[in-house]
Amino acid sequence: MKTAFKVILIVAACLVTTGILMVVAALAIGGWSVSAIQTQYEAVTYDVAQPFSAIRVDVDVDDVTFRPATDGKCRVVADEMDTMIVHSVTVQDDTLRVVTEDSRLWYERWNFFSFSSPKMTVYLPAKEY
Repeated sequence: MKTAFKVILIVAACLVTTGILMVVAALAIGGWSVSAIQTQYEAVTYDVAQPFSAIRVDVDVDDVTFRPATDGKCRVVADEMDTMIVHSVTVQDDTLRVVTEDSRLWYERWNFFSFSSPKMTVYLPAKEY
């Protein structure tokens, strides 16, 4: 083999080894639990008191589900992440508007240890809607 190819192989092996060591260090710091380094979401409930006749959902990362409300009240339950992923739920011009405000940077969106995505459930009163 040529010397340049050997150097490239050595550098590649060093980079792979460094990556493996970083993953092992992250797992060790988290107590060898993958859940410690997963993205944690918190379910937040938004009550909607105003009547509306249309729905506009402008989200890019959520799994949106519509369900009938058993208590007859309209509400939106959305997974949020601290101040990085928040939702805005308003009624404007007779339209229920649900908007995701995602302030994460591009590299914060990569999470190789999280296999879930944020979810959103819109509960609508069955008699009204």
